[in-house]
Order: sequence, then structure tokens, then C-alpha cells
Amino acid sequence: MTVFWHTLRSRRRSMIGWSLGLIGLIGITVAAYPSIANQEGFSDIIDEYPEFVQEILGLGSGLSITEPAGYLNSQFFSNLLPLLFIIFLVSFGVRVTATDERDGTLDLIAAHPIPRRRLMLEKALAVLTTGTVLAVLSILIFVISTPLAGMDISFSALWGATVSVFLAGVLFGGLAFGIGAATGSRGIALGTTSGLAVATFLLWGLAPLIDAISSLERLSPFFWALAGDPILNGIQAGNALLLLGSGVLFAGAGIWLFDRRDLAV
Repeated sequence: MTVFWHTLRSRRRSMIGWSLGLIGLIGITVAAYPSIANQEGFSDIIDEYPEFVQEILGLGSGLSITEPAGYLNSQFFSNLLPLLFIIFLVSFGVRVTATDERDGTLDLIAAHPIPRRRLMLEKALAVLTTGTVLAVLSILIFVISTPLAGMDISFSALWGATVSVFLAGVLFGGLAFGIGAATGSRGIALGTTSGLAVATFLLWGLAPLIDAISSLERLSPFFWALAGDPILNGIQAGNALLLLGSGVLFAGAGIWLFDRRDLAV
């Protein structure tokens, strides 16, 4: 597992920065909840919004922004947290594949007596491991900070919602890793993955508005991550397996194709 540990060490400064950023972001936002909790006017305003807007804001299924579940869902789980996981995992997935190849470091490692598949597999495991650390850290911050802010919310709700949106990041991170490994092009990997992330997010938000595409809503990874209201009902096993399996499939395909092409030098 030499490549695995080397890849983790190469990201230690980035991990420290991301960890501190998450601690500060979650801590400050949760600390602001008491100032929202008793402001019923916020709920009255949001109740006037169309149903699809409430869904995009994370306030569907009767959730209220003045209650802990609705507040956390609207501030984190329906938008900010999946975006952060996607950015982190996509950028790391591209970094250890296409960027390393562009910089000339990947071919040097591949010249050592280690099978190509194992080389990329260890890199993929390192990406998944660092993302998992951030997800676990997020859960711990929520568990510690929410009682201090007077928020009564169960661990299963926090765990389910966090893992669900983290797995959306795994899907796009696996896609970026796979494209980067298969093509060696940083631009193609970032462009394709970012474009699909934006397109599927818009599909998830706009499908309820347009009859012609309403049935396509279920094709969006954001639907898989948020359907079933994990903040209320915990993780949805079928959706979670679909997200994880897709990410593994994309990364695995990239590793298979990487094993069959010449590296750029």
C-alpha cells in the first residue's frame, strides 16, 4: 500500500485546511440557529413559495426552517454540503490521475515494479478514504454542536443525511477519477464532471416544473441522495447503494482503461 500512503501524505495540508473550514462553517451556522428558531415569520414567507422551490431549498415534506431538521436541511444537506463533497472529491480524483500525468509524476511511479491496476486502485482508495474522513468529521461536528445550540435532532438523522450527500460526492468523484485515468486529460475530466454535476442538479430542480422532463428527475444523483428525506427518515439503503455503486463503476472503468493505454510523457 505504498502508493496509498504516499497519496494520503500528499494531501495532508489540504485535509487540515478542509477540516478547519468544515469545523468553522458548521459551527458558525449551527450557532446561528437560536436566532431563527423563534422567528415564525420565516416559515410564513417560505410557505408562500411554490412547492418545487421549497424542495430545492430543502424545506419540502413539511420541514420548517425554524425547526432543527428543516434548518439543517436548508442550510447544509440540500446544497452546501453535497457541493463541498463534490468539489473535494472531484478535484482530488483529477489531481491523482490526469494532473499527475500532466506533471510527469505518474509515469515515474508506473515505471516501478507495481501493476498499473494496483497503482490506480490504491490512488482511488486514498481519494475515498480522505472523503470518508471529511464525512465522519462533519457528523462529529454536527453531533457536538447541535445540542449546544438547543437543536433536538437524532444521530440517525444526522448520519443518514450526511452519508447520503457524501455518496453523491463519491459518484462524481469516481466519475472524475475514471475520466482522468482513462484520458489523462485534466480539462476533459474536470469539464465533463462539472458539466454533468450542474446539469443533473438543474434537472433535479427543474423537472417538477416541466411535464416533458418530469419523469427524468429520477435520473439525477441529487434525487438519489435526497429522495426519502434522509434528515427525517435516515439513510435510504437503495439510493445509497446506487450512488456508491455508480462511483465505484466509474472509477473501475477508468482503472481498466488506464491499464490499456500509453501514458503522456
